[in-house]
Amino acid sequence: MALLSSYFCRIKYLHYLICSVCLSVTIWNFRADPSQHNTKKNILLEKRDYQMETSDSCQPIKFSDTPLPLTALYSWPGSGNTWVRHLLQQLTGIYTGSMYHDLKLRTTSFPGESYRNGSVIAIKTHHKYSTFSDKVNLTRAIVIIRHPLDAHLANEKRMLMKSHTGEVNATMLNKLKTIIHNDKRNVLKLEDWSLKTLRWVTVQNIPILILSYESLVLDLKPELLRISHFLNTDITERLLQCVLRNSDGLHLRRKHTQKVHFSRDIKATADDIYTKTLWEIEQLCSERT
Repeated sequence: MALLSSYFCRIKYLHYLICSVCLSVTIWNFRADPSQHNTKKNILLEKRDYQMETSDSCQPIKFSDTPLPLTALYSWPGSGNTWVRHLLQQLTGIYTGSMYHDLKLRTTSFPGESYRNGSVIAIKTHHKYSTFSDKVNLTRAIVIIRHPLDAHLANEKRMLMKSHTGEVNATMLNKLKTIIHNDKRNVLKLEDWSLKTLRWVTVQNIPILILSYESLVLDLKPELLRISHFLNTDITERLLQCVLRNSDGLHLRRKHTQKVHFSRDIKATADDIYTKTLWEIEQLCSERT
């Protein structure tokens, strides 16, 4: 039987309910190839002298000189995927790719936008697993999980503003309020969040790292170490401290001053869906221990 990592199902109480049940662990699937779990450094990333170039970059960032394992970076929209891409690039010195072609992202921080090959450290996607796997023969995956109501609101803001970080003006705020008061639509979004998340974390044959967005925000350092371990990359304390200082990047979503409130019923529904989804992930952890 293939090697299976230990599960340390930490529970943290965050903004809504339970932040993380088994979200701060690496999942190795039962049928994964044991050779993937060799603790020795393989061909993933060549060692380099980490030089801090500017306040915006902790080391030179480039496309990989050697083919890397095809790594999905999945999240439901609004869960901090673009921000995590920034962290990955700072941490590894390798560009991230994407299933999309956002020209603004490509010309600012992510030259690997639209790349989906071994020259990038990870490939951003919001696609359901079956759609992604039809296009990319992935080797491993990182799954970002954020409370669905927070993710839903962040995504609606992004679509209205056509920006990952812009501020909501009065006109857009009124449009946003109209959108989020449609509870029927909200429920469909929440259910979609749960279905896609569960499908990704139950993928067979590949190692999966689950990240909690809330944990990244609250205590980034241990999460960076987990990411580095999962990607099998070398990291120095100097580099780690630099990434922490430059963690925001250009695309971390700011807290908006305007408050938008969901109905009490939809909050309860979201919490229920969130809790049930985390419970199912916890059961997955228990079954594989």
